[in-house]
Amino acid sequence: MKTLVAILNHNLPEYTDYLYEALAPYQSNIYDLAVIDNGSNPESKSKYTTLEIDTNVYFGGGFNAAMQYVLESTEYDSLLFMNNDLIVFGYNFVKQLKSALNNGYDIVSPCFFNVEPNQQCHWKTMHNWGAENIRTVPFIDFQCPLISRRLLNEVKEIDADLLYGWGIDTYFAYQCKKHNWKIGVMDNLCALHYNSLTVKKGVANLSMQDYCRNAELGQYNFFTKNNLMVEYHSIRHDAENYRYE
Repeated sequence: MKTLVAILNHNLPEYTDYLYEALAPYQSNIYDLAVIDNGSNPESKSKYTTLEIDTNVYFGGGFNAAMQYVLESTEYDSLLFMNNDLIVFGYNFVKQLKSALNNGYDIVSPCFFNVEPNQQCHWKTMHNWGAENIRTVPFIDFQCPLISRRLLNEVKEIDADLLYGWGIDTYFAYQCKKHNWKIGVMDNLCALHYNSLTVKKGVANLSMQDYCRNAELGQYNFFTKNNLMVEYHSIRHDAENYRYE
């Protein structure tokens, strides 16, 4: 079965198109590429747009659209959900990530470098620790997660409180912990991330301060109402204090 590789675009077509074009030559029978337009202005849509959402439903809403597409199809065994402000070397990128699913992982990510040298990924699980292959970790930041179908089927839909994106990664980590499923990061596969470029370039409909406030409040409400706040803090603590041995 194939992977659906979904790129989320909101008013940054040039970056979306660069990423699409890096991956498109290597699709073959391994994956299909899709661009989900998340309520962009008419002039700011990717020329490769596959699915259009009328209004901006943020990261969580775009993720829901991709997840439902996978779950409603019999073609796909996994979803690779990509921020559009990523730079990757397309050759074997998806193939290498998929190899982890065949080794018992249900979520896997490349390691990350951010463009700003003083703003590397906060979560130490995402750093490059020089491992030869896949590191088993308690949590990955959802910049470019490859997720198995069975895990997607366990979650089924992102709650409205998580539409701004914060907390989705923690909830998936919680599901993996509950089922004793593995999460991995590949040090021999790296990606470069511009980090919140839509907000930084001013093409989103919220300031960075408002976005972060809404995202923080949403994840607090979600984990509180589901009585998962203890699990939330445990997972985040493990990710922040991660050390590779």
